[in-house]
Amino acid sequence: MLQKHSLLKQPFLYNIDTLENMAENDKNIDRLESLLFEVKKYIELQRDVVKLDFTEKLTVIFSGAILVLVLAVMGLLVLLTCSFMLVYVLNDYLNNLILSSGIVCLSFIILTLIIYWKRDLFITRIVVNFLGKLFLEKNDKKKP
Repeated sequence: MLQKHSLLKQPFLYNIDTLENMAENDKNIDRLESLLFEVKKYIELQRDVVKLDFTEKLTVIFSGAILVLVLAVMGLLVLLTCSFMLVYVLNDYLNNLILSSGIVCLSFIILTLIIYWKRDLFITRIVVNFLGKLFLEKNDKKKP
């Protein structure tokens, strides 16, 4: 009889099935690493999208605030000029500069109280609607 070589008598540490399983495990590990890399990249992109969205909304708020400030200053200048004009027009009819100034001042006080009492209608609803549309509406449409 033929004698088998002594190396052939020793069992292999890994058989073919074990080697195939190890190769599949290596492929699975590579796939898992690739998946984790893609998830990490996706999270970073989502963070960048949130930053850009926040920056866009903050820009809209600041530009709106600057616009309101400029319009308020211009409006106050126009109101000041018109109130002087109204005082002098009333002076022509009343022949009393102090009385005409008092009437214009009283009308401004009444107008201020009306705006204060109706502030929910004139101010609060407008601000709430603007901020609600800005922060709660989806920006799915692309702007050119």
